[in-house]
Amino acid sequence: MNKSRTPHSLLVHVLVSIHALSSFHVGRGDPNNLLLFTHTHTHTHTRRVSRELLVTAYQCGTGLVNLVAPTSGVVMGALALGRIPFTAYLRFMAPLLVKLALLCVGVLVAGVALAH
Repeated sequence: MNKSRTPHSLLVHVLVSIHALSSFHVGRGDPNNLLLFTHTHTHTHTRRVSRELLVTAYQCGTGLVNLVAPTSGVVMGALALGRIPFTAYLRFMAPLLVKLALLCVGVLVAGVALAH
């Protein structure tokens, strides 16, 4: 791998992690997400990472959290209708979330590689 691509791919890993953690802590639709998004945009702009990759990293991070967030009405409503305990759902979702996170980061790293 080219040395110039390594920092960009590492930045993509960090962006997905930051957005996933902030989405779990802050929640959806909060103005703090907007502030975090503009702050990460500044860092990606100086490192010449495209806006498309930033938006995709944001969507991957928040999307992964939305699959298991207990504040999601869709998740909790579906679990209540199916009489599935939340702990059983988490045990089922944990391996899937790891695979989806690896897939998201892999696609973003491929996007970085194709962009440069």
